[in-house]
Amino acid sequence: MMAIGTLSACKSGQNEETPTSGDSGEGTGELSEDTDTIGKYDFEMSDFTILSRTSTKYEFEPENENSGNLVNDKIVSRNLAVEERFKVKLVIKDAPGDDPNRSAFTTMIQTNYMAGSSEWDLVSAHGTVISPLQFRGYCTDMTKLPEFDVQKEWWSSAFYNECNFWGKLYFSLGDIAYTLYEYLEVLCVNEKAYIDNSIGEGGSVDALYDLVRNGDWTYEIFKTYVKQYACDPDAPERSYGLALNLHSWRAMLPATEMQFTYRDEGENIKLYEAVNDRMSTFYSDFRSFLFESDKVYCPNVNSNDAATQNSFFSAGRLLFYGQELGQLKRINGDIDFNFGVVPFPKYTDLQESYHTTCRNSVSAIMVPVNVSNPTMSGVITEALCMYSYRDVIPAYYEVVLTLRVIGTKNGQDMMKIIRDSFMIDFSLAYTFGFGSIHPYTVFKKALFATSDSLTSEWKNEYSGMNNALEKMYSDIIKVQVSQAGS
Repeated sequence: MMAIGTLSACKSGQNEETPTSGDSGEGTGELSEDTDTIGKYDFEMSDFTILSRTSTKYEFEPENENSGNLVNDKIVSRNLAVEERFKVKLVIKDAPGDDPNRSAFTTMIQTNYMAGSSEWDLVSAHGTVISPLQFRGYCTDMTKLPEFDVQKEWWSSAFYNECNFWGKLYFSLGDIAYTLYEYLEVLCVNEKAYIDNSIGEGGSVDALYDLVRNGDWTYEIFKTYVKQYACDPDAPERSYGLALNLHSWRAMLPATEMQFTYRDEGENIKLYEAVNDRMSTFYSDFRSFLFESDKVYCPNVNSNDAATQNSFFSAGRLLFYGQELGQLKRINGDIDFNFGVVPFPKYTDLQESYHTTCRNSVSAIMVPVNVSNPTMSGVITEALCMYSYRDVIPAYYEVVLTLRVIGTKNGQDMMKIIRDSFMIDFSLAYTFGFGSIHPYTVFKKALFATSDSLTSEWKNEYSGMNNALEKMYSDIIKVQVSQAGS
């Protein structure tokens, strides 16, 4: 019997270089011949039609191309570069594609599938809206598309390692859509509060960043620093050593290598049958850390709680703040103190790597199985992602984090570590494959229970979750058989 919490393999990002921007926002410069390996193609000004969810259409077509916004400018120049190089015309269409629109969006994709030839050459939407489409046979195995190369820096090889089915990948994450960065879960650090409270080694923020750089930033040290923060529980405006929300407390699980699934010898994803001692120990300690102290603010919410917690941080009432990276651009103008970002900590110093996850509403992409020109879909998708890596993402760093964060070596080093450590685990990517009860909902129920209950909760829900996982595999086998015969 396999138990939750046993790490089957280290699955961190494999990128060795991450683009960072300087004052000019000019990106990383020209791509080398070794990096840019896309061949010569002329699509004779054919339309390349992208369906984007309405809420993130800006990732492909800015609302105001002449706004002076650096990121928008880079998206426009990326699109032009792709159009001119490959002789295509990018056409961006949109439809509601977030979680509340799941049923209607799925029906629209189904109608497109039944129509014969696809209306769109590429589709982008909420990650958990996209992921179930593969089990209905609507998605192409992207590894078969010409020029698509998941091992390139601009795609997430860690995502591929975690979410492929016997090497086949039916949707992907990468730099083509910069919500991958907006939704990265990070720990924001109030450097003024850190210094004023003499946190760690005499309040030295350089020592904190050195700790991260040297691979010594651990869960125990993190807890110690949070508890060192002086906060008055009776003050009219409470301050806290740490604030977390649904997505940021969940980020602690992959960060500390607490896993719900593993791959067997046949490369099948399996669900652990029971909670092992390692997971049980972490769960109990994490509950105590969050709820048995006046230092942590962690409400039982189903959101990022930004409306409340952003104001806490911008007012200087938090030492550490677990939040999506993109929220910093919303509160940056309200902050009058120096701040930085660090990754979520390792479990212990024996853990090899940091792991940074993201909110699962990140934009994912897929290519409809019935596209009329798979070569064009592969080439243009790869090119859009490559040019985003070169130009759009460095500009995004500059706009979101400002020179206060990334204009220093500490800031640039932290962002490189965060980017290089990106991963998303199977349970988070396939939450809607599991259904309403999935591993993270079980952990959440146990986390906010009145007593330790993870072992019993997992035991109660294991059968239903395992049946859902087996159905995913049954469905994907049918899809692979069907697509092999077409």
